[in-house]
Amino acid sequence: MSLEYCADPAVEEAYPFPLSDATPAMADWEPLVRAVLEDRRAGLPVAVIAAKFHNALADLAVDVARRANGSQIALTGGCFQNALLTVRVRERLLAAGYNVYIHQEIPPGDGGIALGQVLVAAAGCSDRS
Repeated sequence: MSLEYCADPAVEEAYPFPLSDATPAMADWEPLVRAVLEDRRAGLPVAVIAAKFHNALADLAVDVARRANGSQIALTGGCFQNALLTVRVRERLLAAGYNVYIHQEIPPGDGGIALGQVLVAAAGCSDRS
């Protein structure tokens, strides 16, 4: 949350975060971490570093989507409680031509899981009558 809140939303640059050609594909964190450390040593503001980190994750999401070879992408899970990440990933996926779905009424993290568990439990209880 701290990283999200300190990120400068005006920054569009991203750190390198390559995806391997192997199957299954693996994200290589080393170039990203090295670039962050270089920027820290150079005295780059934390707000810029945080933004470049978020942008790297968003770019990686597009690379993963391309590998999946589908046209519809659902953004869910606790990481999408991060509003900046959600916006950046969604923007980049839309620009790449994907149909993107995000949570509207149910939270993307544990709250959504809890609601699903309640619905399953309720359905199971009604089957016992």
